[in-house]
Amino acid sequence: MKSIARSSVSPVNFLLKDLLSRTFDDDQPLLGKLILEKSVGMIAGPRGSGKSWLAMLIAYAIAGKKPLKPWGQGIGARVAILDGEMRASSLQGRFQLIRNRETAPASGSEAENNLYIISRDCVGNSIGSIDTLEGQKKIDALIPLGIRLLIIDNLSAWSAGGSESATSWALTKTWLIEKKTARDRRFDNSSRREKWSATR
Repeated sequence: MKSIARSSVSPVNFLLKDLLSRTFDDDQPLLGKLILEKSVGMIAGPRGSGKSWLAMLIAYAIAGKKPLKPWGQGIGARVAILDGEMRASSLQGRFQLIRNRETAPASGSEAENNLYIISRDCVGNSIGSIDTLEGQKKIDALIPLGIRLLIIDNLSAWSAGGSESATSWALTKTWLIEKKTARDRRFDNSSRREKWSATR
């Protein structure tokens, strides 16, 4: 069978026999089978049910190459959290609690160097809204190269209308899908490491 990278498959119709004759790259796990690279998902639940805590634990596990039961092992990848709701001091306090429970110094160090925080409380409202093209461009400029997982906490805090409406999610999802399908493979000759980023 002919091996073909997922990103090089043309978005056209093709026969079932052609599909069955191809070998696609495997989905790359970031945290067991729960989170795969280039997937788009949402954590939903009532206010105060621990969604932000769960997102932070997932981010820390993936960045720090740590297990997170029952879902699996993080891979030690770069993660960015767009936090639009919490005060920076509260965010710091939560991550300090997570960091203080760290029992493996190497994992803690890896998490500290792989996990990026983009806080509206620190940057201000000049960032704009995630459900507008202008706001998306400003946010794109803040996201570091090489990010393998982007967490948005939460959609209502980043949207122009301040609510988690179907419209704001549709616009945000379109932006996220564009980021995963228009990825540009870049090679940094100085560090000899591949960097992945959305094409801007």
